[in-house]
Amino acid sequence: MGANIYVDGTQAAKVMADCGFCFLFAQKFHPSMKHVAKVRRALGVRTIFNILGPLTNPARPSVQLTGVFSKSLGPLYIQVMKSAGMTRAMVVHSYEGLDELSPAGPSYAWLLDEGKITEKSISPKDYDLPIHPLSSVQGKEPEKNKQTFLDILDGKKGPCADFVILNAATALWVAGIAKDFKEGAIKARESIESGRAKKVLEAYIKLSNSVAKEEKKDETKSILHTIADHRAKVVMETAKAFPLPKLQLCSGVTPVLQRIEMGRMGRGKIPDIVALMAEIKRASPSTGDINANINIVKQALIYAKAGASVISVLTEPKWFKGTISDLRAVKQAVMKLDNPPAVLLKDFVVNEYQILEARMSGADTVLLIVAILPLQTLTHFIGVSRSLGMEPLVEVARESEVEIAIKAGAKFIGINNRNLKTFQVDMTTTDRVIKLIPKDVTVAALSGIKKRSDVDHYHSVGCKAILVGTTLMRAKDPEETIISLVAGKATGA
Repeated sequence: MGANIYVDGTQAAKVMADCGFCFLFAQKFHPSMKHVAKVRRALGVRTIFNILGPLTNPARPSVQLTGVFSKSLGPLYIQVMKSAGMTRAMVVHSYEGLDELSPAGPSYAWLLDEGKITEKSISPKDYDLPIHPLSSVQGKEPEKNKQTFLDILDGKKGPCADFVILNAATALWVAGIAKDFKEGAIKARESIESGRAKKVLEAYIKLSNSVAKEEKKDETKSILHTIADHRAKVVMETAKAFPLPKLQLCSGVTPVLQRIEMGRMGRGKIPDIVALMAEIKRASPSTGDINANINIVKQALIYAKAGASVISVLTEPKWFKGTISDLRAVKQAVMKLDNPPAVLLKDFVVNEYQILEARMSGADTVLLIVAILPLQTLTHFIGVSRSLGMEPLVEVARESEVEIAIKAGAKFIGINNRNLKTFQVDMTTTDRVIKLIPKDVTVAALSGIKKRSDVDHYHSVGCKAILVGTTLMRAKDPEETIISLVAGKATGA
């Protein structure tokens, strides 16, 4: 058909957001399956992997329609789907042995809806569709099958079109788009006859190819990925040279989300407009040296006493001139205070080792950047962080990354106004992206915040926290700068 089926998670999210459809190639999104693909093809018979694939979907869908090659698998599949927490699911197997609904007569179906499992027989008649013999929909060579599909999308009626409508209607019911199978069939037919289905296919083919080209072009210029790749090599070498002993927690965790809520309520000079995340960084790729000789302990104590809810510590050595020792020193200094701020590890986390090292050094939370972490890795890192008592800050910088963050289970999202590929700042990024984030997720605006009007604006669009770095690191009086930025009610409130 001409589509690029090898899109990655970020690319797929963009395609899905722009055209409403995307094909996810199992070998691309399920790494373990990729390693057995050649063996499965060589064997030429069904194996356990034919069963495991649909049951171990890394996307963790809340609804699912699946066909099975054996009737005996139906009850097993639907029970597993229920155990996985799916809200609605359906497993089908035709009387003739197809792993989809048959146009020739009844099919077995196992349904999960609102926690209840039922087994029933489903026929095309339940959709107000005619019966067709299987011979009328038998596939041929690829080119002819392609033409048959295109003919269907062009509105050609017949057994093949009814076959497509039958199974599409079922998917619409499972997804909650149709109230019953008959309505699903009507909606599926309308989608074809109106030309909408064909337009979606054409848009998908075009987008799946264009996003891959854009990403490939961007990658060659990406400062972000250069840093991330460098960190991956350095951390791997460090992990081999200095394997972490059994985890010894340096101190109790300061819950970052609770600390942000406390900062918003006000305590002394702590702001009551938004919570402040004050950053310590000596340098950056975009500006070079900022304050290379800063006394980080003194700066951290100024931040804390002025009301910062979180102190972010850059620990990347090459571009930001930070170290994990900086974080350790900050934690040891602020933990002596009453109601100390949470300490954030700000780094390019690409290895679980960094999360464990951060916690051993006193971090209360860690930064996880969606742009450099596949969904599975991000999900795993969130789980590791929480197992250590830390709620991670998950960073997004564009609309397509929000869905990935939410699927991974993020509860604390930072929207970076800085383009992570070019490091240019666009202060409207937060305005666009925050609209896609559920209300129960705590949101922070990151980067480029210099004046009170910036803070007021981000408060007005729903941010509960802001992160300020360069402005504070260059300020002659960081305490007064903090007060002027965030203390008191919003201007004009």
